[in-house]
Amino acid sequence: MVMVSFLACLVLLPLAVFLFSLIYRGRYVYIIAALSASAAVLALPAVMIWGPGVLDIPFGSVFGAYSLRLGELSAAFLSFSALVFMSICLHRFGSDTDMDRPLPVSQLPLLMLFCSTALMSDDIFLLLLSWEGLSLSTFLLCGFQRENGKHSWRYFAITHMGGLVILCAVLFLAQHSGSFLVSDWNGSAAAMGVFSSSIIMILLLLGFGTKLGLIPFQVWMPGLYQNSPPHSVALVSAVSSNVAVFLLVKLGYSYFVASESSVTLALVIMGLASVSAIYAALQALVQDAPMRVLAYSSMKNMSLVVLMLGLSMLFSAHGATVAASLSLLTALLHTLYHSLFKSLSVLGVSDAQEIVGSEHFIGMGGLARHHSLLSVLFLIGVLSMAALPPFNGFVSEWLMIQSMMEGFALGAEPYRMALPLGVAVLGLSGALGAAAYLRLYGLMFLGRPRRHLEFKSVNGSSLMSIGVLSVACLASGAFAVPLISVLSPSVTAMVGHPTGIVLSPPFTLGEIDPLVIVVALSIMVLITAVCRGRNKNVNRSRTWDCGSDLGPDMQYSAMSFSQPVAKVFHTVLGTRSGIVEGRLFPASNFPDHFWERVYLPLSKSYLDLSRAVRRLQGGSVQSYLGYILAVLMVLMVALR
Repeated sequence: MVMVSFLACLVLLPLAVFLFSLIYRGRYVYIIAALSASAAVLALPAVMIWGPGVLDIPFGSVFGAYSLRLGELSAAFLSFSALVFMSICLHRFGSDTDMDRPLPVSQLPLLMLFCSTALMSDDIFLLLLSWEGLSLSTFLLCGFQRENGKHSWRYFAITHMGGLVILCAVLFLAQHSGSFLVSDWNGSAAAMGVFSSSIIMILLLLGFGTKLGLIPFQVWMPGLYQNSPPHSVALVSAVSSNVAVFLLVKLGYSYFVASESSVTLALVIMGLASVSAIYAALQALVQDAPMRVLAYSSMKNMSLVVLMLGLSMLFSAHGATVAASLSLLTALLHTLYHSLFKSLSVLGVSDAQEIVGSEHFIGMGGLARHHSLLSVLFLIGVLSMAALPPFNGFVSEWLMIQSMMEGFALGAEPYRMALPLGVAVLGLSGALGAAAYLRLYGLMFLGRPRRHLEFKSVNGSSLMSIGVLSVACLASGAFAVPLISVLSPSVTAMVGHPTGIVLSPPFTLGEIDPLVIVVALSIMVLITAVCRGRNKNVNRSRTWDCGSDLGPDMQYSAMSFSQPVAKVFHTVLGTRSGIVEGRLFPASNFPDHFWERVYLPLSKSYLDLSRAVRRLQGGSVQSYLGYILAVLMVLMVALR
């Protein structure tokens, strides 16, 4: 009874805040919007105390009654998403960014409502309705009426095409299983057949891949991240991605029964994810704007998540249920951690842009001297993205390596070919990504300002929200083992393994406790600080300057760091150079090949076809009678 009341609160609270936001337009409107997620933050503790719960809504549709189901896995995703949502609202309350064009506040509690119902819905109608509402809410929050609203429309078009694909897959599953409840689909693939099951899995991956930014659906990400309000970008990169991955796993593993015939599908998924991860890491290393770096960072991390999902399918195909469970758990854990450090990074970049008044690296630098607290908090997000200990990104990517290593002991032919390539992908994308993130931090916070800047102050509530996310990045990494213990029963049940995942010792790489790493590094940092505090003598000398004074504009620029990578991977990146007025050296840019060579030709062909069809509809009665006569003659010949 307690859980039923709690589930009702998860739905009614954001609905009540939405209705109140239509009336109240005062200064504390964003604080009130944050309250819509206050109950959802407690979802995971509530499930741990009172157990899973089910809520049957008394009214329904032609598909049956609405049903909400909250378990350990959905509660974890809901709690992490709600924490991010509250931090974003609190940061927006203290931020001056885009004050002339404020966010549509009423969309915020609606987004939280759709997020909650999408994560808890058990019937397909409510699930599809929530997914569509989430896509529409994020589209409206991204500012489709802004000057560069074309990027929002790209996001709208691509994600809604994915929504149509998801609709086809879900309706086919419901028709095949004879039930509109997802919980009744378990094991239905055995009667469906391997071919049909693989087609459904491909449709689900394509549908949700539009939101995750897999190749070739990533064309909306860089422009949307750079030209939309940063708080909307944080919601898209964190909350929407969480829901997309959860539904992909929930719908995919609720019916999918792996067999030896599904090895090819798993290898194809892993190949697509690998290419997407390396391409995203390369693009992140050559961008000239912080938000574009974060866009390709999201693409890279979500590609690694899909890589782990494909690896889990590969393990399941050969009956290695323990390894499959670990791979699936790693994908889900990395998704949760990504929502924390990516929202932290987006909000930190938003503050930095607000301080210096520039959206590109060329107008930044030296922020660490003026805003030391912001620089430290942002550094935590950068180190988490770079997967350095003791932060949460290290834990999830460490588990990725463990998942890969477990496959070498199985000895099957697909593992000997795929797993070394998977380890290479993790290493290469991780190294390129770490270089891109450290470049991001260095160009923004270190060095000297590359032009005269009037540094603004940062609001206390903005720093508080970033501080909460920073603590969450550190705490979720340090206490990863308890979180894994909570999630492992739900994960192992999806792949047919009756017991939880054992992490002591974790397979072949030895036992590593994140909490021990935190304590050890804290002691090392403390010793270093004490030793440096004793030596206060600083020797200063003039830098060798070839007889000329060095100015701040002579520092390495963003493209200076990227030039070696751009030269080596010129064929992939397609560098273009051009002379810009007022600059001594040619400027480089990196076109989006997928937009120019795939989407633009497709849109041109579609427009040409539309014009041809329009010419057929000339409004002449004689033409329409001729069309009818031609169709009748074709039917007579075909059906004779």
